[in-house]
Parts: sequence; C-alpha cells; structure tokens
Amino acid sequence: MANTYLSRTFGSAGNRQSWTWSAWIKKTKVYNSTSSSDREVWFGGYSGNNDTDWLEFGNQGDVFYFTTNAIGNTGNRLMRDPHGWFHAHVTYDGSNLKFYHNNELDFNNTQLSGNRGINQAAVHTIGTMPKNAGTSRFFDGVMSHVHFCDGSVLAPSVFGETDATTGEWKIKTNPSFTLGTNGFSILKDGNTITDQSSNSNNFTLGGGTLTKTEDSPSN
Repeated sequence: MANTYLSRTFGSAGNRQSWTWSAWIKKTKVYNSTSSSDREVWFGGYSGNNDTDWLEFGNQGDVFYFTTNAIGNTGNRLMRDPHGWFHAHVTYDGSNLKFYHNNELDFNNTQLSGNRGINQAAVHTIGTMPKNAGTSRFFDGVMSHVHFCDGSVLAPSVFGETDATTGEWKIKTNPSFTLGTNGFSILKDGNTITDQSSNSNNFTLGGGTLTKTEDSPSN
C-alpha cells in the first residue's frame, strides 16, 4: 500500500464486544527489530480520544502487535516473507482477543474486557492510523479479501481451509457468514473498495493510489 490507505466512518456503533476481522496479507518490506515506526494494518474507533484499537507491525519488528489505549499484545510469529500471502484473523468476544496466523493461534489477550474502540461510531482505516495519515506509519504491502463481521466470533475456517494435497492453509474465495450492521467485504476481486456484501458499507480512498495486482491469495 506504500502511502495508500482506506477509510470508512461507521454511522452507528455495532457490537463492540463481539466481532471478527479477517484479511489475506502480503508484505513487500521486511521491518526487522530496528524499525523506528509502527506500520498500521487495521485501525478502529478513532474519534479524537483514546478509545481506539489497532493491529499493526510495530517497532518490535516483523510480528503482529495489537494495542489499545491501555494494553498491548505482541505476537510470537515472525513474518518476514515478502513473497507469500498469509491469513490474518482477529476475534474479540468481550473478554478475549485472539489473533490467528494461517489458522494457528498466535496470541490470546485475556486482559481486555467490555467495549472496544473497534466498531464504535467513528472512523476506521486500513493501511494507516487516522491521526497519523500522511506520516511514515503506512503499511507496506497488499491486502485481499478483507472481511469484517459485526456481532459474531467466527473461526478462521470460515475464511480458509487446509489444502488436502499440500497441507497449506488456503483461501475460501466466497465465505458465508452473517455480516451484522457494520460488516463488510472489500478487495475481494481486484481493487474494489465498494462493499461486495449486501450491506453497502463502502470504503473510500483516503490517500495514495490503489493499484490492482494479479498476484492474489487465490492465484
């Protein structure tokens, strides 16, 4: 995405204690442990206060990091391959926040409780964080099949499956799930940021240029 990011302001709050976010991601840059800046992947709930959550490659290096205004959680899996796609899957049920990498649990944060910033009536972005848009915190890479489920905690198997021949975790290109009020499916086919679900929760291009690539998790 380089200096490109997407943005949508949720018109009303959804279920802030039950949601699922899923995306297929390919990095184009190795950050390593000397990175001086966070690289935001998914940012939710910025409304000028501290009631926010975000998923990022932080300055800890090539691991995922989920943080809030109070608590952070660093993943355990190094993700340094700039050539391969992987499945990032995050769920929250009101007391547990879980992050899965290719169907394997990376971390489980049990210190969170109650409403999260994600899914409140505020701006949500993909590829940077709103208050730092235009700075060096842009994510370097591409994303595909970005889904959000408002109101349900879903298993990674809704969006992926194990290839019977290779044993690799692969994409389900047409996952079936209940969307909820703020649920959406974008970047499913090419660079379409129009919501391709029945909800019409479209995103806008906040900055940069959105480029279509034939390289995808299904190709």
